[in-house]
Amino acid sequence: MAYDRPLLERIEFPDSEGRGLASDPAQLTASIRRHLQTMLNARHGGSSTVPDYGTSDFSDVLRGTRAIDLLSSEIMRSIDQYEPRLVDVSVAYVEGADPFQLHFDIVATIVTEDGRTPAVFRTTIQSSGEMKVA
Repeated sequence: MAYDRPLLERIEFPDSEGRGLASDPAQLTASIRRHLQTMLNARHGGSSTVPDYGTSDFSDVLRGTRAIDLLSSEIMRSIDQYEPRLVDVSVAYVEGADPFQLHFDIVATIVTEDGRTPAVFRTTIQSSGEMKVA
């Protein structure tokens, strides 16, 4: 793997080696979380150079099995296509107490030159359509 963080992050937060996250799993996980949040909040058509980057607009999606399956598939497709540091990705709906939010767990394996590390990213879709990734 050539780099362990996105180009814009390397430009904004340079370090002495130009890479460096692979040796610190917490920083690498935080970098992936930031990218997931950025990517999942980007909407198709928002980038003229990569028109399918991001996800569909979820603000009008109703609750229900079909909607949850659609959202899960869309999240997984985006990750598979645009987050190469994650493999073995699965997205699972998690029941929540707030009826105006949807919760998903993104379970994946982080791949580096040093090995593989399991990770879980808790994702909440707000009533506004904004996604929060923790």
